[in-house]
Amino acid sequence: MNHYDWRDLQLALAIKEHGSLSKVARELGLSPSTVSRRLDSLEEQIGIQLFERHATGYTPHPKGARLLNTLESIPRAVQDWDRHLAYQSNTPYTVITITAPSLIITQFPTILDLFKVTFPHLRLAILDDDRVTNLDEDLIDIAIRVMNQPDEHLWGHNLGEIDFVIAGAHTYLEALGQDDEPSWVVLDYNNPSTPVGQWERAFIPHTNYRTEVNSRLTQLSLIESGCGLGLVPRHVIERNDALGIYTEHTHLPPIKLWVLTHPSNKKRKEVTDTMSFLAKHGRLLLSDDIHTPL
Repeated sequence: MNHYDWRDLQLALAIKEHGSLSKVARELGLSPSTVSRRLDSLEEQIGIQLFERHATGYTPHPKGARLLNTLESIPRAVQDWDRHLAYQSNTPYTVITITAPSLIITQFPTILDLFKVTFPHLRLAILDDDRVTNLDEDLIDIAIRVMNQPDEHLWGHNLGEIDFVIAGAHTYLEALGQDDEPSWVVLDYNNPSTPVGQWERAFIPHTNYRTEVNSRLTQLSLIESGCGLGLVPRHVIERNDALGIYTEHTHLPPIKLWVLTHPSNKKRKEVTDTMSFLAKHGRLLLSDDIHTPL
């Protein structure tokens, strides 16, 4: 296994940032020849050319760009972890970090008070994020996800199913003629790995979508504003007076809502307690009524 000097990796990042050996040399208090020698040594050690040498400066080489981008994330990750540790050490309670889609987050007020009463020693940090891979990162404890089946390496509970309908603002639906081609606000058209993305690609002509967004909350806001139709969860329509159903016949089966964590978290009581709470009360995230029977 190769062992790299972190100082040389930092030097490579500085060259990417400044594009000049002389600027890096001044910043690090080295001579340009020393910077050049250490860069050459690093490239020889890893077997990849990191930079293109030009008369006007240095630019990332195509083969080295991926490594440089990865290196850039390391200082940010260290800073995030330092802030995470500082926050945990300065609070009298344990913080559980949960990521969830934006429309699910809007329903969290229905369970936050109940969670606080049940676990006064715990606090939730809720992040708007649809990624699942972040469960392999130490900073994320639990993820709530809309998917048919989670990866086998994850552990969790099914909270219920989300039924989708095609919806639009009442004003848009009233103005839409019988022979008019509707405009669409799409969410995952370019992400065929999701059920919604697969449906949008199969049923919406590319020429008919008006705009594409990366947030369900943004999509809902644009649909409410009359920008077009969209695939929207039925429970969202039922609590939104501005929206109406264009058609219920989507040919898209209901998609499951999951609460997931990494199996290594089974040893952490605060995580398993939170998972059990969400397994018991998670259906409230799909309902307006906190008194809905479970």
